[in-house]
Amino acid sequence: AFLAPSERLAPTPVPDLRIDGGPLITPILCDDPEQFGAVSQIDAGLIAIAEAHFYPDSIVSAVRLLASEGHHLVLVGLDVDYRGYAFGSMGTLLAEADHVTKLHAI
Repeated sequence: AFLAPSERLAPTPVPDLRIDGGPLITPILCDDPEQFGAVSQIDAGLIAIAEAHFYPDSIVSAVRLLASEGHHLVLVGLDVDYRGYAFGSMGTLLAEADHVTKLHAI
């Protein structure tokens, strides 16, 4: 669904040169989920959190808070590591998600 014209934020734990910004997306370097509170003060139609698997476990409570405030969230990250074990807090985030899309590569 297309959201009303407003800013789209993309917090990321490390600088990501793949996110060029442009007129619709504002990349924000944010390596601590506790900083998401400041991000939520910006009137954004969508908050897309890149590389969610690299954030510490506190991302779960930060995402819950953003969702409870009515923000639209998209989290992107790996669900398992190279050994097939759950990657960080992604298992919890996937379990609590309203919708999950898994992409597979060969």
